Amino acid sequence: MSGFDSNPFADPTADNPFNDPAVTQATNPSVEPVSQYNPIPQPNAVAAAAQANLLRQQEELERK
Repeated sequence: MSGFDSNPFADPTADNPFNDPAVTQATNPSVEPVSQYNPIPQPNAVAAAAQANLLRQQEELERK
């Protein structure tokens, strides 16, 4: 009885969760990954521009 199959009509590979097409496509990419999209150009540049603007405003306030 070691060769007994509870469902002879079932796909024998259905028991393997790693044989799912989503898993096999994710682990074997056929397309090169796209570089990560970043809508904010560079956080350091944005912070430096904001700091320069604050310094300019502070100088204007000190002149008044």
